[in-house]
Amino acid sequence: MLSSVRYRLRGMVRNSVRWIARRLPSSIVTQAANSLLSSYNFADELQRMQQADRVTTQIPEMSSFRGERLQQYVLASIEPWTRFPLTPTTIPGMLTRAEEKYYTWIAGFYEGVGDVVEIGAWLGRSTSVLVQGLLKNPKFSGHKLHVFDGFTWFETMNKWMPSDMRSRTPQVGESFEHLFREQTAEFAEHLDCRRMRLAANFGGCLCDDTIPELTWSGGPIELLFIDCGGTLDVNETWFRALEKSFIPNRTLIVMQDWQNFKSVPYPCWVHTKQFTDLHADRLRLLHEIKEGGIACFLYTSPAGHRQPTG
Repeated sequence: MLSSVRYRLRGMVRNSVRWIARRLPSSIVTQAANSLLSSYNFADELQRMQQADRVTTQIPEMSSFRGERLQQYVLASIEPWTRFPLTPTTIPGMLTRAEEKYYTWIAGFYEGVGDVVEIGAWLGRSTSVLVQGLLKNPKFSGHKLHVFDGFTWFETMNKWMPSDMRSRTPQVGESFEHLFREQTAEFAEHLDCRRMRLAANFGGCLCDDTIPELTWSGGPIELLFIDCGGTLDVNETWFRALEKSFIPNRTLIVMQDWQNFKSVPYPCWVHTKQFTDLHADRLRLLHEIKEGGIACFLYTSPAGHRQPTG
């Protein structure tokens, strides 16, 4: 009886709101919707912070080569990577300073039990700061950073091209792999770079179907860095291709644009949180940084998962 009354009351409130909304200017309705979305995002952040406080003791024992224990930091007041030293790079890119420091800091937790993989490198700025952190880690000796990118130029990339390189801006659909290799030449010996695609359609443009689809024939993956778009299709593609090589309770997955779903108004092409929510049984949020879009997830073992072997 009580549930029936509640259902009817909700219906009455919903109908009243619709009646009022239809009589208001569209600009006011849009502002109200954006305010509600911002409030929802804020409440969602608070919930993740509270959950992080409750599950800290469940994090597996992992330490960096510096002796620092891996802990959970979800929009924390103190973030250890912000105090981490970073050598500036001139390679063009889209990372914030905090994100660059995070990449360098998290590389210190590499233990050499698997490979380090980066998907989506653009011109190499993220690759540069990641290599910077890995080379400080003695356990990276003898290893390479495996870099995968479609290296196909899209119109949305134009605005990120620095003024001194604009004369070399590729045409939409052209390869920019040569620019990546130029920018990363100084540390190319530490890279294994391959051109592979994640989707038939990316950014509203058809991808070159002569580019091979993403595959992985290497061993276990210990550190994975993702910056290749926000659609569900793209994220499911790399997840299907690589999951068999993830190490339960050890593989760390850093998603550079995960927090884009917080944008107001909401971008319809961003499904990052939807993707991680769908795999919540095996992706545990470890880090959500304050100044940037990065989130880091620990891969946990689903039922029936077999440990990968090198």
